[in-house]
Amino acid sequence: MTEAIAKNAPRQRRAMRGYTLMEFMMALGILALLVSLAVPSIQSGFAKQHLRAATVEVMDVFGYARVQAMARNRAYEVRITGQGSPSGKLAVHESINTRCSGMTGGLQNLKVLDLSIGDYDDIRIVGSEPSGLGAGSFGLCFLPNGRVVQSDTLLPVEATVDGWGAGAAWISIQALKEGSSNTTMGIIHRIVIPYNGVPSMLPGVPGSPHV
Repeated sequence: MTEAIAKNAPRQRRAMRGYTLMEFMMALGILALLVSLAVPSIQSGFAKQHLRAATVEVMDVFGYARVQAMARNRAYEVRITGQGSPSGKLAVHESINTRCSGMTGGLQNLKVLDLSIGDYDDIRIVGSEPSGLGAGSFGLCFLPNGRVVQSDTLLPVEATVDGWGAGAAWISIQALKEGSSNTTMGIIHRIVIPYNGVPSMLPGVPGSPHV
């Protein structure tokens, strides 16, 4: 009995010894490799979620203008300025009456989404149709019946979006390249504002860098 215990003692000591330094370093190396492989996909996932959240915020601006126009029986305009610049902004104005021509005397900046500050300062407006929409030449006017017209012509938007009927406008947003203040890259989200005024998001598509 004593002899058996003596023979098993070295095995017990080896079992109790635990991991060697070499084994520990190898485990750390494998862990570091796995983390390095996972980080890019995690960052990409966060970036996509961030862009989607910004898209929801943009859609909310148009949704707000439509709901207010219908609830208050007045025309509301969404004006977009700063396409492609650090000062991309969407602002909602209220007309003094049911007509889009009454914006000047109405309430200004009832709701503002400024992409140069806050949680979405890394998102930019990179395109629009009609092109003058994103340049601030005119806005989209929501009538009390929920319909949308151009604030300059007071007519439905002439541009069309593939798969949508006439009268649909759109704007595209994209994230800034990390560390850059004016170069965007990655997928693009397009927000469509059709004639009925209900904003929708088209699926993200690969985008070329914009400067």
